[in-house]
Amino acid sequence: MKNILILFLSFGLFVHGQKKQDSIEYDIQKLKEQHGLVHFMKDQATDFNVKMINGDTIKLSDLKGKVVLLNFWATWCGPCLAEFKEIPEKILKPFNNDNFFFLSISRGEREGKVKRMMSKLKESGIEFNVGIDPKKEIWNMYATKYIPKNFVIDKNGIIRYIYSGYSEESVNILANEIKKLLAE
Repeated sequence: MKNILILFLSFGLFVHGQKKQDSIEYDIQKLKEQHGLVHFMKDQATDFNVKMINGDTIKLSDLKGKVVLLNFWATWCGPCLAEFKEIPEKILKPFNNDNFFFLSISRGEREGKVKRMMSKLKESGIEFNVGIDPKKEIWNMYATKYIPKNFVIDKNGIIRYIYSGYSEESVNILANEIKKLLAE
């Protein structure tokens, strides 16, 4: 009788533990859906190749050993363009000589449209190379909604910080996260 009771209690704890694990996984999935994420902080960044508008191809895994700011944007996105105005001064200049790489990717747009926008931005002093993801293949590896979306990836290829949207402080927050990771 005692053995049956122990077995019953053990099974009950196992089932309760399994339900708790399922609940945690469900909660994580709900968070990902609410924030339009495929990846979550502490996930390994999925590798990809992206064609840049200057003709180069960049492979994310080739950037291991550097802190990477992976930025998704679109030419029609006002908050994305507002963010771009701050990136040269707050991200590119301060981290220019560090082990840092800014990888900005336009999602769902053709190369010509992206090149025209970057030429227009260059007139305002905003100049950096960007990648193109016309079929949203890379985007779909990382997220499902909300741009701008930024992933700060550490030197080991682990996503350490995710920021969606734009606010007055968002670029400062990203810069602070990058600075912390470069110090590690």
